[in-house]
Amino acid sequence: MLASNRKITKTAISTALRRLKGAGLVAEKTAGRYLPGPALDRLTAERSNLLWQDLVLVGRPDGHLAAAIRRRRQQDAHPAREADASDGSERGRL
Repeated sequence: MLASNRKITKTAISTALRRLKGAGLVAEKTAGRYLPGPALDRLTAERSNLLWQDLVLVGRPDGHLAAAIRRRRQQDAHPAREADASDGSERGRL
């Protein structure tokens, strides 16, 4: 999957994966199938999910799953902005 991303060379991918495996961040189940390494066990479920979403965005940025992740993140960001705007305007009235 990563090698299909033309913006990242196979050499860069291999080097990065080797370093991640060495740090315990990624484990290789079988050739080409990667899992979270033992160093990631301390992450909360939310942080782990965000990390894997980021990996999808890097690995296959033009894929359907990446598009869905970007849409969801964009939707999640908009309510926060609206809440911030309403908080600021209410403070000005007091």
